[in-house]
Amino acid sequence: MTSAPQWIERWSYVVTPLATLPTPETLNRPACMTRRVPPWRRTYRRLVPSRGGRGCCWYHGGDWHRVNATAIRLVAQAHAAGATGLDVGDHVVAAARAEGLSGWQLEALESLLVIEPVRIELGGDPADRWYDNGRHRVTAMLDAGVRRTIVGRLELLDPATGQPLRN
Repeated sequence: MTSAPQWIERWSYVVTPLATLPTPETLNRPACMTRRVPPWRRTYRRLVPSRGGRGCCWYHGGDWHRVNATAIRLVAQAHAAGATGLDVGDHVVAAARAEGLSGWQLEALESLLVIEPVRIELGGDPADRWYDNGRHRVTAMLDAGVRRTIVGRLELLDPATGQPLRN
Protein backbone atom coordinates (compact mmCIF):
# COMPACT_ATOMS: atom_id res chain seq x y z
CA MET A 1 0.00 0.00 0.00
CA THR A 2 1.40 3.39 -0.96
CA SER A 3 0.73 6.55 0.95
CA ALA A 4 -0.42 9.76 -0.67
CA PRO A 5 2.40 12.19 -1.49
CA GLN A 6 2.93 15.02 0.97
CA TRP A 7 3.35 17.48 -1.89
CA ILE A 8 3.60 17.82 -5.65
CA GLU A 9 6.66 19.51 -7.15
CA ARG A 10 6.17 22.13 -9.87
CA TRP A 11 8.80 24.35 -11.45
CA SER A 12 8.08 27.98 -12.15
CA TYR A 13 10.17 30.51 -14.01
CA VAL A 14 10.37 34.02 -12.59
CA VAL A 15 11.78 37.14 -14.25
CA THR A 16 14.28 38.48 -11.73
CA PRO A 17 16.46 41.61 -11.72
CA LEU A 18 20.10 40.55 -11.43
CA ALA A 19 20.65 43.35 -8.90
CA THR A 20 18.42 41.42 -6.44
CA LEU A 21 20.37 38.16 -6.73
CA PRO A 22 23.16 37.33 -4.29
CA THR A 23 26.63 38.28 -5.47
CA PRO A 24 28.31 35.12 -6.76
CA GLU A 25 31.33 34.32 -4.65
CA THR A 26 34.69 34.23 -6.40
CA LEU A 27 34.85 31.27 -8.76
CA ASN A 28 37.88 29.05 -9.12
CA ARG A 29 37.39 28.52 -12.86
CA PRO A 30 37.43 29.54 -15.67
CA ALA A 31 40.38 31.91 -15.48
CA CYS A 32 38.35 34.92 -16.65
CA MET A 33 36.10 34.60 -13.58
CA THR A 34 38.63 33.96 -10.83
CA ARG A 35 39.03 37.63 -9.85
CA ARG A 36 36.36 39.41 -7.87
CA VAL A 37 34.74 42.14 -9.98
CA PRO A 38 34.60 45.47 -8.14
CA PRO A 39 31.11 46.94 -7.68
CA TRP A 40 32.01 50.05 -9.71
CA ARG A 41 32.75 47.87 -12.77
CA ARG A 42 29.38 46.13 -12.52
CA THR A 43 27.70 49.54 -12.20
CA TYR A 44 29.61 50.71 -15.30
CA ARG A 45 28.50 47.59 -17.21
CA ARG A 46 24.89 48.31 -16.30
CA LEU A 47 25.29 51.81 -17.78
CA VAL A 48 27.40 50.69 -20.77
CA PRO A 49 26.39 47.07 -21.51
CA SER A 50 28.60 44.70 -23.44
CA ARG A 51 26.62 42.91 -26.14
CA GLY A 52 29.32 40.89 -27.84
CA GLY A 53 30.75 37.60 -26.69
CA ARG A 54 34.33 37.04 -25.66
CA GLY A 55 36.48 34.05 -26.50
CA CYS A 56 37.66 33.34 -22.95
CA CYS A 57 35.04 30.69 -22.01
CA TRP A 58 31.60 29.35 -22.87
CA TYR A 59 29.89 31.58 -20.30
CA HIS A 60 31.23 34.75 -21.94
CA GLY A 61 30.78 33.32 -25.45
CA GLY A 62 27.70 35.17 -26.61
CA ASP A 63 25.11 37.89 -26.15
CA TRP A 64 23.33 37.28 -22.82
CA HIS A 65 21.21 40.39 -23.49
CA ARG A 66 19.57 38.76 -26.50
CA VAL A 67 19.23 35.37 -24.79
CA ASN A 68 17.54 36.86 -21.72
CA ALA A 69 15.26 39.15 -23.74
CA THR A 70 14.18 36.14 -25.83
CA ALA A 71 13.71 33.95 -22.76
CA ILE A 72 11.65 36.57 -20.91
CA ARG A 73 9.42 37.22 -23.93
CA LEU A 74 8.89 33.53 -24.71
CA VAL A 75 8.22 32.57 -21.06
CA ALA A 76 5.45 35.20 -21.02
CA GLN A 77 4.05 33.71 -24.25
CA ALA A 78 4.22 30.18 -22.80
CA HIS A 79 2.35 31.30 -19.68
CA ALA A 80 -0.27 33.06 -21.84
CA ALA A 81 -0.70 29.83 -23.80
CA GLY A 82 -1.37 27.96 -20.54
CA ALA A 83 1.97 26.18 -20.14
CA THR A 84 3.03 25.45 -16.56
CA GLY A 85 5.88 23.68 -14.83
CA LEU A 86 8.53 22.03 -16.96
CA ASP A 87 6.32 22.44 -20.04
CA VAL A 88 7.26 26.15 -20.06
CA GLY A 89 10.90 25.34 -20.86
CA ASP A 90 9.95 22.94 -23.65
CA HIS A 91 7.54 25.52 -25.10
CA VAL A 92 10.18 28.28 -25.00
CA VAL A 93 12.90 26.16 -26.64
CA ALA A 94 10.54 25.05 -29.43
CA ALA A 95 9.45 28.65 -30.05
CA ALA A 96 13.07 29.87 -30.04
CA ARG A 97 14.04 27.23 -32.61
CA ALA A 98 11.06 28.22 -34.75
CA GLU A 99 12.32 31.84 -34.62
CA GLY A 100 15.73 30.71 -35.85
CA LEU A 101 17.72 30.88 -32.62
CA SER A 102 20.66 28.50 -32.88
CA GLY A 103 24.20 27.81 -31.78
CA TRP A 104 25.46 29.39 -28.56
CA GLN A 105 22.30 31.46 -28.07
CA LEU A 106 20.02 28.40 -28.21
CA GLU A 107 22.35 26.51 -25.84
CA ALA A 108 22.32 29.43 -23.40
CA LEU A 109 18.53 29.67 -23.56
CA GLU A 110 18.22 25.93 -22.93
CA SER A 111 20.59 26.28 -19.97
CA LEU A 112 18.28 28.89 -18.43
CA LEU A 113 15.05 26.93 -18.83
CA VAL A 114 15.64 23.23 -19.39
CA ILE A 115 19.12 21.92 -18.63
CA GLU A 116 20.05 23.73 -15.42
CA PRO A 117 18.03 26.82 -14.51
CA VAL A 118 19.56 29.45 -12.27
CA ARG A 119 18.29 28.55 -8.79
CA ILE A 120 18.59 30.44 -5.52
CA GLU A 121 18.20 28.71 -2.17
CA LEU A 122 16.86 30.60 0.80
CA GLY A 123 18.10 30.16 4.34
CA GLY A 124 16.13 30.99 7.48
CA ASP A 125 17.10 34.66 7.17
CA PRO A 126 16.06 36.41 3.90
CA ALA A 127 19.61 37.77 3.62
CA ASP A 128 20.92 34.19 3.71
CA ARG A 129 20.62 33.23 0.04
CA TRP A 130 23.02 31.23 -2.10
CA TYR A 131 23.23 29.71 -5.56
CA ASP A 132 22.08 26.16 -5.96
CA ASN A 133 22.89 26.54 -9.65
CA GLY A 134 23.93 29.25 -12.11
CA ARG A 135 26.83 31.19 -10.52
CA HIS A 136 28.95 31.12 -13.70
CA ARG A 137 26.12 32.27 -15.95
CA VAL A 138 25.05 35.01 -13.55
CA THR A 139 28.66 36.19 -13.31
CA ALA A 140 28.90 36.38 -17.12
CA MET A 141 25.55 38.22 -17.27
CA LEU A 142 26.70 40.71 -14.62
CA ASP A 143 29.96 41.20 -16.55
CA ALA A 144 27.91 42.02 -19.66
CA GLY A 145 25.54 44.38 -17.83
CA VAL A 146 22.39 42.26 -18.18
CA ARG A 147 19.61 43.62 -15.96
CA ARG A 148 17.03 40.78 -15.84
CA THR A 149 17.12 37.02 -16.18
CA ILE A 150 14.93 33.98 -15.58
CA VAL A 151 15.30 32.17 -12.26
CA GLY A 152 13.85 28.69 -11.76
CA ARG A 153 11.92 28.12 -8.56
CA LEU A 154 10.60 24.83 -7.23
CA GLU A 155 7.12 25.19 -5.76
CA LEU A 156 5.61 22.57 -3.46
CA LEU A 157 1.87 22.13 -4.05
CA ASP A 158 -0.76 20.57 -1.84
CA PRO A 159 -1.78 17.32 -3.61
CA ALA A 160 -5.43 17.77 -2.62
CA THR A 161 -5.90 21.38 -3.71
CA GLY A 162 -3.04 22.03 -6.12
CA GLN A 163 -2.30 25.25 -4.20
CA PRO A 164 1.18 26.19 -2.97
CA LEU A 165 2.00 24.88 0.51
CA ARG A 166 2.48 27.55 3.13
CA ASN A 167 5.35 27.27 5.60
